[in-house]
Amino acid sequence: MKSFDIWSSIARARKQATFTQRKWISGDTPSGVEMHRRQHHDSPRCPICTTEDESPVHILTCSDSRSVDLRATLLLELHEWLIAELTCPWIREFLFYGLQSWFDDLEGHEPGLNRHETFAPSAQAQLSLCWHATLFGFFHDSLVQLQHRFYKSENSRKTGILWARKVTLKLWNIVYQIRIHRNSILHETEAIQQVSGLAKIQQAITTEHARGPGRLHRVYNSYFSTPLQSLLTSTVNNQKQWFHVI
Repeated sequence: MKSFDIWSSIARARKQATFTQRKWISGDTPSGVEMHRRQHHDSPRCPICTTEDESPVHILTCSDSRSVDLRATLLLELHEWLIAELTCPWIREFLFYGLQSWFDDLEGHEPGLNRHETFAPSAQAQLSLCWHATLFGFFHDSLVQLQHRFYKSENSRKTGILWARKVTLKLWNIVYQIRIHRNSILHETEAIQQVSGLAKIQQAITTEHARGPGRLHRVYNSYFSTPLQSLLTSTVNNQKQWFHVI
């Protein structure tokens, strides 16, 4: 197999990824920290654990039990898929336990696996890219070459390059599912109130609505003609818009 370009699996995978997956993998969806910086959220806290600021890395590694359980399920599915894809056992265990260790403890040590001397150089080369990069589909040439040789040893017609592209898509799906989980909690539970400052907005709206338009220009009268209950049950964005107008 010819030398493998580290970007080739990513470029090939992007062609098969959905628009939403490409959008999230590229980092176009901001974290709580970024939303707070833009003044769209009242707090940068994670909507799941509510104890730490939500950076892009925290979204992937949140220690809340719901996030931990989801990641465990996704990693088990990945492990089963790697077996079905005839992945070299060394590589399979390396990816599974390495990602598991990174998710659980960013500052932790690599899991103590007994690596065959043939695999050790490929493992070290991949580790030089870090697990965060691996999760986003960056594979070192030596790892892909090793998988290609394993296919040949098994008399398989599959190639290492094709394997790298398919694994990249599987890893992207893990990131996608983690973000879907985060968004469902943020938008479908009371978490949105904690990070958006909704309680304070609703209190201010109630006070201002009771005061009436006062000396405000008559162009704003329509805002006060809306029943208070309708305002308080409208979307968060609508409530923010009304509050900023008054």
